[in-house]
Amino acid sequence: MGMVHESITRVVRADHVQFLLQEKGLIYEKKHEGWYSITDEAFYPQSAVKPYLDPPTGRKLMVSIETGSEVEWSSETNYHFRLSVFRDKLLEFYKANPTWITPEHRMQEVIQAVESGLEDLSISRPYERLSWGIRVPGDDTQTIYVWLDALVNYITKAGYPWTPGRETAGGWPADCHVIGKDIVRFHCVYWPAFLMALGLPLPKKILSHAHWTLGGSKMSKSTGRVVDPFHAIGRFGPDVMRFYMCRDGGIQNDSSYDNAHIISLYQNFLNGQLGNLATRVMRNKKWSVAGAVKRVGGRTLEEWAEGPGAKFWNRSLSKITPSVEESFEAYDPRTAVHLICDLVHRMSKPWEKTLTFSPGEPGEEVDKIVYETTEALRMTGILLQPWMPNKASLLLDQLGATATMAFNSWDKLAKAQNDYPKPKFALAVVDKALKKQANNPYLLAIMQQNKEAIPDKKQSHYSLILATQLAAEQKISRGGPETRMGEVQQSVALKLMKQAFTAAPGDQIAVSNVRDLRFMASIFGRQRRSTELHDLWGNPPERLQPVFDRHRQDLLMVEIKLLREGSEWGLLEDRCTSTIAETVENLRLVGGSKTGFWELSAWRWEIWDALLASMRHRSVLDARQIIHSQMSLCFGDKLEAKDRPLQLTYMKLRQYTGDLTLADCKDYFQQHSGLNSCFDDLRPFVASLWRQEVVQFLDFLYESLVADTGTPNMELNHKSIHQMFHFALQALIIAPDNADLGAIVVYTLLNIHHRMICTDDLRNPIVTKVNCRVLLQATMLARHLVEKDKDKQNRTFALLAARLHLNLGLGTVAFRLFRHTKCKEMLVDTLSPYMLSRISQTHPFDVKGYGGFSADDELAKVVGTIERMERKTNDYLFTDTSSFLWDQATDTRELKRKLRSSLTKHLSVFERRRIARLRGESVESLPKLKAKEFYQVSDNVDRTIFPNFERTDLDHRASQYIMPTEVPNMQWIVGMYWSEERAMKLLWGEEAVGSHDTLEHSEAVLKMKSSRNSTPSCSEHMTLDLWCALSKLTFLICEHPDTKSPQLPDGILELPNMLFTARKIIEDHRMPGDTTLKPEDDITMFHENLLMSCYGWLSCIRAVHKLTEVLQERILKKKGPTHPLLAKFPVLKDLHTRLSEESKVCYQAVRDMAQSYMNLIKSKGLVAIKAQVRWGYTGKDLERIMSDDDVEYYAKEYVESALEAWNGVLKVKLK
Repeated sequence: MGMVHESITRVVRADHVQFLLQEKGLIYEKKHEGWYSITDEAFYPQSAVKPYLDPPTGRKLMVSIETGSEVEWSSETNYHFRLSVFRDKLLEFYKANPTWITPEHRMQEVIQAVESGLEDLSISRPYERLSWGIRVPGDDTQTIYVWLDALVNYITKAGYPWTPGRETAGGWPADCHVIGKDIVRFHCVYWPAFLMALGLPLPKKILSHAHWTLGGSKMSKSTGRVVDPFHAIGRFGPDVMRFYMCRDGGIQNDSSYDNAHIISLYQNFLNGQLGNLATRVMRNKKWSVAGAVKRVGGRTLEEWAEGPGAKFWNRSLSKITPSVEESFEAYDPRTAVHLICDLVHRMSKPWEKTLTFSPGEPGEEVDKIVYETTEALRMTGILLQPWMPNKASLLLDQLGATATMAFNSWDKLAKAQNDYPKPKFALAVVDKALKKQANNPYLLAIMQQNKEAIPDKKQSHYSLILATQLAAEQKISRGGPETRMGEVQQSVALKLMKQAFTAAPGDQIAVSNVRDLRFMASIFGRQRRSTELHDLWGNPPERLQPVFDRHRQDLLMVEIKLLREGSEWGLLEDRCTSTIAETVENLRLVGGSKTGFWELSAWRWEIWDALLASMRHRSVLDARQIIHSQMSLCFGDKLEAKDRPLQLTYMKLRQYTGDLTLADCKDYFQQHSGLNSCFDDLRPFVASLWRQEVVQFLDFLYESLVADTGTPNMELNHKSIHQMFHFALQALIIAPDNADLGAIVVYTLLNIHHRMICTDDLRNPIVTKVNCRVLLQATMLARHLVEKDKDKQNRTFALLAARLHLNLGLGTVAFRLFRHTKCKEMLVDTLSPYMLSRISQTHPFDVKGYGGFSADDELAKVVGTIERMERKTNDYLFTDTSSFLWDQATDTRELKRKLRSSLTKHLSVFERRRIARLRGESVESLPKLKAKEFYQVSDNVDRTIFPNFERTDLDHRASQYIMPTEVPNMQWIVGMYWSEERAMKLLWGEEAVGSHDTLEHSEAVLKMKSSRNSTPSCSEHMTLDLWCALSKLTFLICEHPDTKSPQLPDGILELPNMLFTARKIIEDHRMPGDTTLKPEDDITMFHENLLMSCYGWLSCIRAVHKLTEVLQERILKKKGPTHPLLAKFPVLKDLHTRLSEESKVCYQAVRDMAQSYMNLIKSKGLVAIKAQVRWGYTGKDLERIMSDDDVEYYAKEYVESALEAWNGVLKVKLK
């Protein structure tokens, strides 16, 4: 819309606000129950929800009356704000300010809601359900509720907390607060109460607007019922969209979005009336506008009130300005626009009555009409500036009038500057050049802009700095002779930045706000000049001193970050120690309040962390002495306070100096064992104790847990949990962040399974017939815990449970659980590989009916989502020059690079192609693996998503236990391409390999071929040699028939023997009708390795069979003379025969194996599952958690899911 983000507001004061509210006794902890909406992230009282019947599914559910979002009954322990005590204060404020909310009826709705009573407000959510927010001070298990931290943004942007005497410097209170009608409760009840509690003034006015609807329903991103704003702006332009939205948008009532109406408005009004009128007035050869202005422009108001055009003058021109102003003052912009439209309509009428006349100077009547219409056009051009600044300015340019001419000074029209510069049409060229993404579009566009002398010098100057810096980095990265040129460009960028920093007051390019200073820091940081920045900021120009004072803390953290990145350890040490000393001195001056030091130890911990990092330039002895002195300065001889942030800081410093003791850990546990984060906090400290001390601490921990029977989440037998803790971990078993001890049990069972089954190389269910009953126990327990979670808010655990079910090959159950993760767009790139990597080898076919899913659809969604997010970055990077966000461009550019080269996207593309081939479908319409996107592939997968209970030096075990077949990396894709993808492409004639965009011709690929590959799965390992030989023969036949070589490439003649060996393995694993084993000892019937092996063999067998057809067609039955290859290697004929026969036998063997497993599952699956879940002491312990009925239910579900998965193997065709 042509708007510029002046700054990015970061929520850095929400925890500070909550701390202040806690000190005032306005926050307390209690169990909260109510109707909760996942979409709205809000609780609703009973009066705010209603029953609803969903037409597509027939489901009966409860929804929010206000938003229509589905709600579920939820019960959890949260922190609450005492909203109820502010009822009378709010009502008094409403009474004293009856017009505070516009429109009036919403003011009355708020008053009625408050009069009916207020309940205390839940202001936190469990961290496992809301992990992306700010932690509650002193309790890492809770996250501050979004409506508390989001509302605090307003005062944070205004500089809160303010220094004395500067409370209004940042513009608070706001003159007008603009909100949507669906969040009136948050902004007109909760927010005023928060401000009253803090003793801060309320906004002066609230303007609540209605919604845009589409098809009769409110637009919503979550439902998909939304218009793409970027597409609309690209189609109609920002001026037209602004005008339409204000003309048709509603304050009182909702408005329906309609593209046809926009087109009609443009054609009939903007083009047909206003544009046509302007053309007729200013381009008519029969009269001169300048002449008319000169002759009649100096007349008095009284003269205009009579004669031709008097009616238009009196009814329209003389009243339009006060009428529009009155509408704005009444917060009714829609009426203002309609008044302007009416003016344009009225000004067209006099022309219809003007008589025709011969060329030459017209008479007085025509002069007055020309002047009136020109003046009306000038008024329109000025009044339209808020909605159509570009087109309105163009109109004023053509009139030769300045936009600053007073609205009611009629005599000034005669003094219009007729030599006013013509519109800068070259701007369109500049914008177009930006959007084309030419080489180095930043520099090219800015240089073009400078040539055209765009008035906004600051935008040009700062964009030029960024463009020069990026161009320099590009040259330096290439190396060689371009490095020197890049260094010169860097010096130019630095010089331009310093010029802006030292510019005189009033200079348009001068650094003037914190946004500019952050940009300056990014330029200096990219050039590793943190020392120089430190010197400049240490002595800023006088005009910038207020900015440095107001944003002192934010700029301090920026400077510390840059000094650390630049390894300026001496300066970093001085900056940190001076900040700590200043904080201590300030606390002394104000009487020793702990607030400031608490903040230093909580949300400004980076200062302490940076101080410890800066010690690396010191000797060990000197470093410890310095930290000792800082501890003495801050804590004295002993820590008196037991506040969590203070105690953690104290312990981390003692750990650094080597003074941490077992007593410190015990004391922390005694003080904070009620917090779910206690175990996580203690983990690094206990890991640094002596081994004997670790044992002593575990004994102390166990005795404390047994004694404290009231400890939350201790439903499980303490002794059993303690034994599992000792078995699973060597140092300390910690509780996960989500405070669910069940997660510990699941992880411990996985640990046991891994020790029993997976310790030997390649030991897995398809190589050695073993029993995975402990894995089955862990999986069913995870399924049960997700089922018992009514709110389905523990997304991490739901993902864990889904992944474990995939480990057992239970796709329908896995994807049902995966839906509970409710991944937001950004999480798709980081989390989906846990579910979708190698999914083509376990569940390539769609499943219909209840619990149905389509792996291909899921993969397509991932690719589409990542590409859509990448396109969104273009809207910020390649926009019109005046809206270019120069200070955010580097971050946006890096995000774009990560999305474009996302490993997740490449994996999804590869999997989709594998799925299509297994289904026997063409891959021509699917995305391809593009070499140009393989440079600097970005692995965005979140490797820390699952709880980790291992020692810090064994962190890799967590993901290894949960996902034994690790997420592939880029080297894996390259390896699979050369052994599988390339052969498939050639055999099925899918695309020409000679293209320079193909993977094998990529320089990036050649580098990766020799680098370490990720660990292959069991099935991939077993078919690796077969694929290698197959691809060699395929390449020989299809691309490079080499008749000069004395022999065939290695491995080709062994292909039949390889197939024979594979067939024997497959036949050996065909299940008998009855294993004669006890149900609890029956071999594994469910495991993804079984499915992966079958699909892996089938892919290979299909390729071999296709190879025989290609060999027959191109070599053996070639018309004319014998093919050179056959003449050179007649053994190819025998090879063809053997491969053709063996591929058919192998194919049938895989089908027989799959059918044997299906028969066994049907006959013994249910009984075996129930028996194995109850096996051993672990199964017995689980009886306290899962009843027999629960196990029966899940077992039936597993049998159905396993049969569905195995049935997919039978769907694969040989041809």
